[in-house]
Amino acid sequence: IESYFPYWKGRSDKILKLVSQMNETYGFPVDPQQLQAAVYLHDFGMSFVPPQKIYLSKDLNEADRNMMRSHCEIGFQWLNLIPGWEEAAMMILQHHEFFDGKGYPSGLADKQLCEGAKLLAIGDTYASITGQEKKGSQSRPIMNAVAEINHGAGYQFDPEWVKVFNQVLRNQKQ
Repeated sequence: IESYFPYWKGRSDKILKLVSQMNETYGFPVDPQQLQAAVYLHDFGMSFVPPQKIYLSKDLNEADRNMMRSHCEIGFQWLNLIPGWEEAAMMILQHHEFFDGKGYPSGLADKQLCEGAKLLAIGDTYASITGQEKKGSQSRPIMNAVAEINHGAGYQFDPEWVKVFNQVLRNQKQ
């Protein structure tokens, strides 16, 4: 997926490093191999969306937004075809669900979400904020990501995982 979107180079490694450290800090509630597969394949469905739609994401109509949102279900369906990767497939399907139930594709909330999807949501957001997502965009400082993720605690992100995120970032600074 990173070769399809040149501005995403290194993005998956960045996400994996963060979510793996979070998972370890919390005592490995998520199988590390399933988490790794989900990280590397969570945006696989984006390869079915025309690049111009992704790069012009501010001017999308409702049909275009629905096409973009379908990437979760496409990735889930593809990975779910391979026996043994159902947990990773579920993380992919749910990584844009919100803790308060206002995300997509199914509007699931809190306990309905798998822990891996909650981790992936934070990692994906962190990478989006701190990386260059498309031509002309600029990465923003880590503190912007910390502020945005903390602001989303309780509605977009699981507050417990946000605490772990903060702890991991504090430990990285030492």
